[in-house]
Amino acid sequence: MRRIDWDRYAGKRILIYGAHLVAVECCRYLVSLGMKRRLLGFAVTWQKDNPSLLEELPVREIQEYAGQAQETLVVIAMSLKFHSAVRERLSGLGFAHVEAVGLEELSQLKGQALIGAMADDGLELRESANDPTWLDVYSREGVVQFKFPTLFYLGMEKLKELVLLEAPRTLYQRQLGHLLPLCDLQEEEESPEDLPDRDFQIYMAYGLPQSALVKKSCYSPWIKPLLVGARGQGGDSFFRDDAYERNISCLNPLLAEMTGVHWIWKMAHASLYKGLCHYRRHFLLSGGDIAALGKDEANFSDRRGRLYWLSFMQEAG
Repeated sequence: MRRIDWDRYAGKRILIYGAHLVAVECCRYLVSLGMKRRLLGFAVTWQKDNPSLLEELPVREIQEYAGQAQETLVVIAMSLKFHSAVRERLSGLGFAHVEAVGLEELSQLKGQALIGAMADDGLELRESANDPTWLDVYSREGVVQFKFPTLFYLGMEKLKELVLLEAPRTLYQRQLGHLLPLCDLQEEEESPEDLPDRDFQIYMAYGLPQSALVKKSCYSPWIKPLLVGARGQGGDSFFRDDAYERNISCLNPLLAEMTGVHWIWKMAHASLYKGLCHYRRHFLLSGGDIAALGKDEANFSDRRGRLYWLSFMQEAG
C-alpha cells in the first residue's frame, strides 16, 4: 500500500475488491490515511454468501460499478492467488486503474502500528521470524510469551485491550482442556541439527506464489518445504512437490494442504514422527522439545501459546 502513488489517482473514487478480512483491513488503513470520503464501497464477484454492508459501506457485485469504471481506482484486497483472475475480470469490465494488496503486506502495515502502540503500554512486540502475519509478545525477561495474528475483524483498540490481558494459557485451556507445552517437558537442550531425519520430519506446505519467500527463508533442518498444488503449474524443482508419482495434486483447489497430507502418507520417507505445517505457521521447537515428545502424555502440545480469532471472540463476549 505504501508503494502506491496516491497522487496519481487524485480525484478518483476508491473501490475495494473483496469482502473479507484483508478487504476490511485495507478499508481501515485507507481511512487512517484520511481517504474515508473517497471510498465508494466494496466489490465482490458474487453477492451470495457475502455481507451487504462492511465498515458502513455497501458491498455489491463488481458489474454494478462498471458504469463508474473510468472514474474509479480499484484496490484488490484478498489472497494473492486470486489477484490474476480478478485483474482479468476488471479489465473485461473496463476498469483501467487497478492496484492490489495481499495478506502479508497488510499484516506488516498493521503489525508496525501495533508494535508502536503496545510499546506505549510497556509491551514489547516483534514480527515473527518467517511469518509476517503474526507478532510475538515478549516478557520483560526477553522471552516470547505468546503469538497472535495481526489481522482481526476487531478494531485496534479492542485488540490492544485483549493482548494486554496476557492470558493465552487460560484461553487455550478453556477450549482444549489440559494444555502441556513441549517447553515444559524438556530437561536439557539438544541441537536440532543432531536429530536424524528418520526421527522427525515436518513438511511445510506452500503454494507456487510463495516460492520466492520460501527459497530465501531459513528453516530448521527437520522442516521440509513441500510445494502443494504443483501439478499443472510447472512444478518447482528447488524443493519437493506433491505431483510426484501417486498424487492428488490436481485436487489442491478443493482440498488445499490435504494434497500435501496425501503425499506424506504415500511418499514420505519412514520417520518416527511426521507432520505438516503451513509456510507461515511452522513449529518453533528445540532439540529438547523433540526429545521430550515421548516422555509424557498430553491432550494437546504446543511450543508457544497462540491467540486465535475464536479465542478473542470468547474473551470479548
